[in-house]
Amino acid sequence: MSWQFELIDGPYGGVSEGPAWDGSALFFTHIQQSRIMKYYPQSGVVSVFRENTNCANGLNFDRAGRLYGCEGGETADARRVVRYDGPGPATVLADSFEGRRLNIPNDLAIDPEGRVWFTDPYYEGAAGPWSFDRGPKELDHDSVYRLDPKPAGAWSISRVTFDTTRPNGLLFSRDFQTLYVAQSGRRPDEKRELRAYPVRAGLSLGDPTVLHDFGEHRGIDGMCLDQDGNIVATAGWELGGPGPSIYVFSPSGKVIERHPVPCKRPTNCTFAGPDLMTLYVTTIEGHLFRAHTDRRGWLLYPPTSCYLRPPRGFCTTRPLDLDCFSVGRTVLPSARAAGAFFDTWADGKTVRPTEFRLCHAVIMSITGGLRFTCRMSKLWYTGGSTKYGTRVEKNPSMSFCRKMEEYSV
Repeated sequence: MSWQFELIDGPYGGVSEGPAWDGSALFFTHIQQSRIMKYYPQSGVVSVFRENTNCANGLNFDRAGRLYGCEGGETADARRVVRYDGPGPATVLADSFEGRRLNIPNDLAIDPEGRVWFTDPYYEGAAGPWSFDRGPKELDHDSVYRLDPKPAGAWSISRVTFDTTRPNGLLFSRDFQTLYVAQSGRRPDEKRELRAYPVRAGLSLGDPTVLHDFGEHRGIDGMCLDQDGNIVATAGWELGGPGPSIYVFSPSGKVIERHPVPCKRPTNCTFAGPDLMTLYVTTIEGHLFRAHTDRRGWLLYPPTSCYLRPPRGFCTTRPLDLDCFSVGRTVLPSARAAGAFFDTWADGKTVRPTEFRLCHAVIMSITGGLRFTCRMSKLWYTGGSTKYGTRVEKNPSMSFCRKMEEYSV
């Protein structure tokens, strides 16, 4: 399927970045104007959500729906990672490491436990006027960091990469066992790679695997994930190579698809919309584009990693027990779903169901890159279990299992 990009807003004449979806609206940043914008797809309205954001770049939501941002700094003393708790001042999580100011915080990823992982490159001109030369750079490295929440609202900071020069986009795999990092240098002697770092016990990172090398051309800026665990990334430029594009990489680094974007340099992207099949893209010229795709996104918030969607239905009898199953590195322990419907999010180890009483249901388990669907009528719980894995098995506890489908998403 060819993705057709539609201009929604802009260009602003400066960089747009940080698209983040909250379930009803899309948030994105206009770096040079120090604004966070908010787009409402239903009405088509774009409004200013927040001003004076210190050249905010990347945005992301935690699993509770709180918005975090990387502020590069309107002034040299305002480069920091923050949480936007309301109309008042932002809550500062970190602005220094080992007594030295951060470089220019760029992008962030948040895990299910609320830890904030962020990149801190120094790109000349990426923040306020002070950033056009490297004089204000206090750190002698460009790294990825992890922020851990502590009691009384405090945060600790830990450096987790020691081999990056200008890390940019940041993204977790679906099981949170791999951290994808865009190593995106500007100078000829710097590398432009998509790297996969294993997350070790203790939350340090292991040696990376290079999934893709962009050579002399512009590498990845921002990334998001689809429900198959594929990496959807912005990369390329107008100066050569394949050109400005959205790439779709498999978890092993294979280029599955590439879609040209009508701009000079795409900067970031995210899936959004009621079915998470619309991709929004920001650019270096300040555009906001969207394309309707044949892929479904995956977000920590709103929870979308594993869910059941019912058609019109009615009440049921007793809850259905779902046994533990394992696909790849993701282990989902026993979960209970009233009838056949639950709405969950996965942190790689646990499934947390929200119980409903429904009888008519569609079971959809997003695992291992496949969606398995079983439509049932009059599901009666009589004991036993249903297992999800490489297939959905009919079970004696199910009556009138009308149709079973297996297909890729």
